[in-house]
Amino acid sequence: MKSRRIAAFLALGSAFAASVPAHASMNLDTEPVALARQVSATSPDGVVAALRSLGYGADLTADDAGEPLINARIGKWQTFVLFYDCDAKMHDNCQSLQFSASFTPDKPFGPQEAAAFARDYRFGALTIGTDKSVVLSWDVVTGGGLDSSVFRKVVENCSFALDNVGALAFNEDTGADAKRPSPRRRRCARCPPRRLRPPRAS
Repeated sequence: MKSRRIAAFLALGSAFAASVPAHASMNLDTEPVALARQVSATSPDGVVAALRSLGYGADLTADDAGEPLINARIGKWQTFVLFYDCDAKMHDNCQSLQFSASFTPDKPFGPQEAAAFARDYRFGALTIGTDKSVVLSWDVVTGGGLDSSVFRKVVENCSFALDNVGALAFNEDTGADAKRPSPRRRRCARCPPRRLRPPRAS
């Protein structure tokens, strides 16, 4: 069951990536809203509102398991915001978030580059696939709520990390036309409270 759900998740992510040109802008809602004092994974709408209030595009949807999923654009990078530690039956009361973006580098990217990233970003993780794609995962436990100023800092740090990976993965002279990450969906109905790496299609 779990393997079928993961396969469906990856298939939908691939279809989404194929439908959006690498350098195209996602049509996400960026209408400014007031930022709540607390931001929590228990309130997906609140996370969307918080992202929009910070100037990022964000739309709320659901994954194949029925749990919340946000399509977002953090800076110039297409990103998924996944919800974890949710109630397995009701798909609510989630306790943590993961920002996830996938890159297809146009220059060599290997363990040395991943180690350089790890030295600077303790809350992020990089996974290099057999197809040479690079997935950045950025985890944050919100519990009952993070102060809005803390959430702002979380997203800013994630944005800096995305830019850093982009600089490592893409040639500087490609500028705005550099390949953008292809969002890759992955999900499980109930995930343990630990950092999870996105699975790879064989």
